[in-house]
Amino acid sequence: MILQSLEKEKYCITFTSFEKLFHAEFLSILYHKNQKKFNSKAWQALNPKGFKYSGDGSEYLESINSKYDSSKDKLYFEQGFLTEYATTSLENDFNAIVRAMFSGDKTLWDNIDNNPSLNKKLDLAIKFYHLLDPMFTKEYFENL
Repeated sequence: MILQSLEKEKYCITFTSFEKLFHAEFLSILYHKNQKKFNSKAWQALNPKGFKYSGDGSEYLESINSKYDSSKDKLYFEQGFLTEYATTSLENDFNAIVRAMFSGDKTLWDNIDNNPSLNKKLDLAIKFYHLLDPMFTKEYFENL
């Protein structure tokens, strides 16, 4: 999936882009093995009223025909999503937050103070990782 994502989104393979995708894909494994530690109901309650995820994300990846443009992602911040891709499934929404947390992505940190939904999703993601290993705290991620 990582290489497929890199190819479909026509990423220039840099350490940062690979690191983000690695954490997103690794989270999928952790998420499926530890679902009881993740509060999916609280997460979904943070989405806009009436919002439904559009699928598993495969249709999104298949539809990408040009280089990824992060500027359009700003349209999703107000709704509590980091990216358009995050609107495809709960898992991809969770992945987007985790990808940003582990890579020190300023997009996340620059937007959480102005967006209660993103801020609470970040808290839920950190709680999940903290249950896996207590070293994972908000301070840990802020210092990456």
